Amino acid sequence: PMESGKAYLPPRPETAAGRELSRNLVSGEPVLAGDAVPAQAVKRGETVQSVTRNRAWEVRGRGKALSGGMVGDVVTVEDAGTKVKYQARITDRGVVSVLPGQK
Repeated sequence: PMESGKAYLPPRPETAAGRELSRNLVSGEPVLAGDAVPAQAVKRGETVQSVTRNRAWEVRGRGKALSGGMVGDVVTVEDAGTKVKYQARITDRGVVSVLPGQK
């Protein structure tokens, strides 16, 4: 539907799945199409599972995301134990894969 030239998000649950609001709303305020954006797979400050692998082995650890993003984005992560910072690609919600040459 249109009102005052603004498109509203249809009130179907499947439309909102995997999305989050980009701004705070007041109770009763309509949700505009631009208000619902794809949800981040990793949020800044969140503890993430960090995966390092090669052909022969895989090592998993924990770190803190220093930036957020969606699957495919590269973020900076701080190792939970050593506090070393490194770059990793988001592969799933709360999971990152350490980029080659890092750590």
